[in-house]
Amino acid sequence: MDPEGPLWYRGLANGSQKQLTGHLDQVLKNYRVRRLVLGHTPTGGAVLPRFGGRVILMHVGLSKIYGGTPACLVFENSKFYALHRGQLLELPMEPAGVIPYLKKAATLDPAPSPLQKLIQAISSGGESLPSQEP
Repeated sequence: MDPEGPLWYRGLANGSQKQLTGHLDQVLKNYRVRRLVLGHTPTGGAVLPRFGGRVILMHVGLSKIYGGTPACLVFENSKFYALHRGQLLELPMEPAGVIPYLKKAATLDPAPSPLQKLIQAISSGGESLPSQEP
């Protein structure tokens, strides 16, 4: 139940990428992996890459309590995709591609897209996910 333990730690999901890059480098090295796929911290409705794609957040909020966004992560032919409302979208691994990716995903949502809040937060330089508490 420790907030810093592996089941509850949310730093890689909503902490400062600049401050946590060294920590992430060490975690990846320790486990001999190239990336981490995380759940447990709602993203606001989209599969979301962080740290240049080395962390992928996938708690899109399938439950009605979070809005029920139908999306999931797909790994196929050595590439990561988000299946967002039935449309396969390549997941950007560079920070510059995140906003265009989210805007494309938002066009698939019924208006108004729940992703607008996330797009606005990231566009304004925010590193934290918008609050998604039910």
